[in-house]
Amino acid sequence: MLLIGGVILLRITIMNSKFQIENLGIGRLLIIGVFQSLAMIPGVSRALVTILGGQLVGLSQIEAVEMSFLLAVPTMAAATGLDLIKSGMSFSSAEWMILGVGFGGAFISAVIVIKWLINFVKEHDLKVFGWYRIILAMVWGAFTFFR
Repeated sequence: MLLIGGVILLRITIMNSKFQIENLGIGRLLIIGVFQSLAMIPGVSRALVTILGGQLVGLSQIEAVEMSFLLAVPTMAAATGLDLIKSGMSFSSAEWMILGVGFGGAFISAVIVIKWLINFVKEHDLKVFGWYRIILAMVWGAFTFFR
């Protein structure tokens, strides 16, 4: 899936923006949601498929990246909530503190990376990430084949 995702990123052309995120109708939002569900396939990047889905419904590359990050918030919150419920929320106070520090660190680093990526996409396209995925797939394949 790394290789396929990389090829898709290289093939995506920057489409003309027909819509802005706040003007998307329920149908277009559902299409992006269906694309996001493809991330359940092992090796499929949730960000990649939501960006692709956003561009296919008429968002610019920048708006599609922003939409991808907006969709990550409820997705990650739901996954974390489910894990907490499954664990019975039976943590010691030290474990709650570790969870809080981890959440805070992840939140701060995510904000920094999101701002960097949005600024990067304003001046570049996502082809560099496509090449990264292709090279990583080839390296992984070489290690697997020659092992």
